Amino acid sequence: MSHHLGGVAAAHRLACHVYVSEGRRWHAIERLLRAAKSLTQPPGLILASTFPDVDYNRTCFTFVATAPTFTEHLADAVAGVATVAADIVDMREQHAAHPRLGVLDHVSVHPLAEEATMDAAANAARAVAERLGNGSPHLPYYLYGAASASGDVRLAAIRRSLGYFAGETSGNWQGTGAGGTAKNAFPDTLAPDGGPATVHDAHGIVCVGATPWVTHVNVPLVVSDASVNDDDLLPRARSIARAIAERHGGLPGVEAMALPKRTPPFPPNLGDADLESLRSSVEQALAAHSSDGAVQVVEVACNVRTPDVTSPEMVVETVLARARACGLKAHNVGAYTTQATKEELLSM
Repeated sequence: MSHHLGGVAAAHRLACHVYVSEGRRWHAIERLLRAAKSLTQPPGLILASTFPDVDYNRTCFTFVATAPTFTEHLADAVAGVATVAADIVDMREQHAAHPRLGVLDHVSVHPLAEEATMDAAANAARAVAERLGNGSPHLPYYLYGAASASGDVRLAAIRRSLGYFAGETSGNWQGTGAGGTAKNAFPDTLAPDGGPATVHDAHGIVCVGATPWVTHVNVPLVVSDASVNDDDLLPRARSIARAIAERHGGLPGVEAMALPKRTPPFPPNLGDADLESLRSSVEQALAAHSSDGAVQVVEVACNVRTPDVTSPEMVVETVLARARACGLKAHNVGAYTTQATKEELLSM
């Protein structure tokens, strides 16, 4: 049965993205999906979309909550998914092209309209974090955005301090240690905001925050130039990501990183996921991921924090221009977003 929010005013909705570090094993994805669906309570809370990624070995579940269930049921649903994730994912054995800090890498809460205030999003994010830290699966957590004590802590700053982007170079989990810090220890300058005082190596930590809407746009680049080898391709793509990021003088509100990408993307599954269709997509992607094809692909993955200022189209155009400028004979094979759009969520 398809779940909808029906007559609940779209103005009073929050979106919650839950990123789980599993996107390859179908039996694990199915178990996570069934848990997510069983924990929704329409009309106050629905599972709006599901997006597994084989290369990144992560799945994004998007919930939409309505007043007054922002904190009442959302924390239960996220904690339920996290408990399953902790049971089926062991970070000591998990490999992925995308960096991550734990079995539940990241939870973000966003108002979908003006009447759903940032205060409501922050309260919901803090309630989620407290459930994750003080209940099952008992994860240390960091708060960012409006949910943080100062109200302006950046997710990227936390990740950088925890060695998150070091994992990007090897494809292996780097734990929470930056600069050689032990995996089960925190940097002296960045203690978690809550949860246990030590890290379980199998589970890691989680970042939870509340911000205005963020658009995630990924730009795959297929390179047909035989003179560019695999060892050279990713460093060039990383120079593109660095150039377009706001932190280095690039596009306003843009954060970017370059990652290897072997499989073609498929769109997020909206509403009640069709299990057979989703399973087929995952299996096809997994087959492509495991093949020894000659096509060289990298992907510039971008978080656009101010999509009203920097459009996804501008991001794509800039990535392609930078690719040409650094000598890559690359062409766009289909930029894509990794979650339902705000408009799609408001129409449910």
